[in-house]
Amino acid sequence: MTDFTNEFDRMLSKSGKIKVLLVPPDGNASIMAAMRFPGNHKGGVNKIILEKERARINENIERLKSLSDTYKDRVEIYALDYLFENGAIYINPSDKGPIYIQRYTFRHHGGSRKPKYLVNDDSSGWHALFMSEANEFFKEAANV
Repeated sequence: MTDFTNEFDRMLSKSGKIKVLLVPPDGNASIMAAMRFPGNHKGGVNKIILEKERARINENIERLKSLSDTYKDRVEIYALDYLFENGAIYINPSDKGPIYIQRYTFRHHGGSRKPKYLVNDDSSGWHALFMSEANEFFKEAANV
């Protein structure tokens, strides 16, 4: 999220909108997300890693709330206690714009090395699938 804060600000300043879905910092999904990182042990999660993950989620929520304070009604923040297998950015989703997808890995360092995909053609059916899933996630999510 840190990498995108300036981009979000730039887009919002030009009347854009963002809608974000996160896992809640105190939910079960945050525990499972923390288990993805190297340094955990079989059957559990390293408490230091878990606290860092929860702090990262809280920092992201605060960044988004700050943007929301500046750009009223153009920033929507939701949380769903579900372990997502991918992170995604949807550009102009109502116009079938491109979707940038980053697969989350399990106990592998990722960052720039994580697998990333661009879905901008619906001939394979993947675009429709990701859009449908995103819509279902948001239906289940709660406002933050």
